[in-house]
Amino acid sequence: MKEAGYNSEETQGYLTQVLDAGGKVNDIDISTFEANMKKAGFSANDVLDYLKLISASNPNAKITLDGSKVAISDLKVINGKLKVVDDAKPTPKIKIDKTAFVSGLHDVLDGLQGIPSTKTINITTKTKHNAKGTQYSDEELAVVNDNPSGGSANGKYPEIIKRAKTGKMFIANNGEEGLVQLHTGDKVYTAQQSKSIINSLPHYAKGKSASSQFSSLEHHHNMGTLSDEQYYKKLTKLNNKYYKNSKKHLDDYRSNLEAVYSYEEDKYKDVVEDKISALKTESGATEANFKTTLAYIKKLRKQGKISKDTYTDLIKEYYEAKADQIVKDYTNEKMSYAASLTLLKKYLKEGKISYEDYYNAIDDLNDAQLEKEQNQANVKEDILNWYAEQQQKIIENQITELNNEKDALEAAKDEEDAAKELAELEQNLIDAENTKIRVFKDGEWQYVSDANAVKTAQTALDDYKSDQAYDKEIDNIDNQIDDFAR
Repeated sequence: MKEAGYNSEETQGYLTQVLDAGGKVNDIDISTFEANMKKAGFSANDVLDYLKLISASNPNAKITLDGSKVAISDLKVINGKLKVVDDAKPTPKIKIDKTAFVSGLHDVLDGLQGIPSTKTINITTKTKHNAKGTQYSDEELAVVNDNPSGGSANGKYPEIIKRAKTGKMFIANNGEEGLVQLHTGDKVYTAQQSKSIINSLPHYAKGKSASSQFSSLEHHHNMGTLSDEQYYKKLTKLNNKYYKNSKKHLDDYRSNLEAVYSYEEDKYKDVVEDKISALKTESGATEANFKTTLAYIKKLRKQGKISKDTYTDLIKEYYEAKADQIVKDYTNEKMSYAASLTLLKKYLKEGKISYEDYYNAIDDLNDAQLEKEQNQANVKEDILNWYAEQQQKIIENQITELNNEKDALEAAKDEEDAAKELAELEQNLIDAENTKIRVFKDGEWQYVSDANAVKTAQTALDDYKSDQAYDKEIDNIDNQIDDFAR
């Protein structure tokens, strides 16, 4: 923006207008963004201010900082650079992969049968105690299942370990206090946390009924320990196992099928709506993308993955995007007004768009046409104004030339008149010198020059020359003043 001639206020005003107009910003690479802003002459505080403007219109906007996505509200300027506020870092939630955990726990429980009740390890090394848990460990040897108050734990304080690399969760040393090798990123849950996790899991010492399994599955889904995908996958498995061939549970079987179908349908619907949203962008609005999206919607319906009502809704959204693109194509000179209008009428007649969508598109089309006509009128007006300016310049140049010619003629006339007057005065002097008068001098009459006439003629000639010299000097000064003024 700065290279284009905008200052910081103008840049901020432009960003505000973009945001007020509904501009969306997501997943900003803060390193690139901050570097570009600094290159344009803005400080780190300016960058943070602009990010806050973005956050005001896009509360869910994220930025990428050092490879991690963080909220804009968690940023502040430290030593001239944008950093995440330490106390703003969220406390990691305990997320359990139930399938992996239960599998691992069963492996541990099965293996306990073959482990002796006592085990002695003689190792002399520097170890770390984890009675208070370890959020993310380094590569180290540590004591686990230890008594937080000191002394032998005797298996009363088992601590679950979660491997960072595999996500597998297990209890080491049969729950007894002992050494375990921790790897970078491994997590050790406290005894209290481990107890809560174990208590929340189903126990199978006495077996488990179908209804209790469904109930347990629903419970863990509601508690957030199972994702939607995990829940519906397990629900399908249990439904097929217990209810598929049971007349008694036919209604339950059908209800579960409908729930799974609805979940899967929503996933497909989200995918299609993302594709339609992409069609509304400049880069995504290609003819190939429109054809691919329409084919995908029809394929989902043909395969029975979406209902008729959902199919109808998605087709409506698709052709709404198509109608918007028709207006954009006309605006961008890719389609004529007549062709755009014909296509919109065709979609309306075929029931692909509603009357409301049709008239909205027509309004947008007419607005675009009026804007084009206004732009054309403005261009014509600019051309006429330019032509008038050029004509005015030509006339002014002609007037200047005529004035220069007039001045030259007047100057020549003045020089001619001055030359005549000078010649006349010089002739008067000669005539005065040659004119003789008869005077009585030295006892006799003599003819001599008329001294008064000669003096008068000489004075007149001198005065004229003096005036000419004065006028010439004044003209020189005026010319110098004009040169400075130019």
